Amino acid sequence: IAFIRRFHPGHEDALESGRVKPRREQNGVDGRPADVQPGDDPHHPDPPFMCNQVQPCFFRPSNLQYMGDVIMAEKIDVVQLYLKKAHQALIEAQDNLELGHYEVTISRAYYAMFYAASGLLASRGISRSKHSGVHSAFGQYFVKPGLIEPDYNRMLITAFNARLDSDYEVQSLLGQVAAQDTLADAERFVERIETFLRQEGDL
Repeated sequence: IAFIRRFHPGHEDALESGRVKPRREQNGVDGRPADVQPGDDPHHPDPPFMCNQVQPCFFRPSNLQYMGDVIMAEKIDVVQLYLKKAHQALIEAQDNLELGHYEVTISRAYYAMFYAASGLLASRGISRSKHSGVHSAFGQYFVKPGLIEPDYNRMLITAFNARLDSDYEVQSLLGQVAAQDTLADAERFVERIETFLRQEGDL
């Protein structure tokens, strides 16, 4: 009843009359599935599962916090972690450029863009595991609506293609100029993403 009062005010009478079964009866002990008992997961005993009739049961990782039946990532922390990785990749790209490792420079410069784009998507609760998914979502949710200029989508795709060439071609034709250009684009890309995130209050 306390759960109903908190999340579904006005339904207490339905619960008490038996028209609505409490969560404990629907899903087992403390909202767990019926076949999951307390103590089954020593790492998350508080409980490890949250279920309802609309959403399936799902695991609650320790680095997430849940609000009612919804699990929410610490959005700003995730965004900052992606941007930290982006800046580290830029440093590695610059270091390798100075050493004459142009293929590595291109690869790290692309990954700086990839991490920045992933952080941007995370600011809207969007996650993609594949490179193509990040590219597509970046275009769909930020470039097409006019939030980010199309030039930055071009930079991302160009850097990705250069990275494929530098990483997988036995004899890449990309040299110092391509490495310098890709790194310059990556620096602009990361800066633009950070500017947008600050304007939105997500960084």
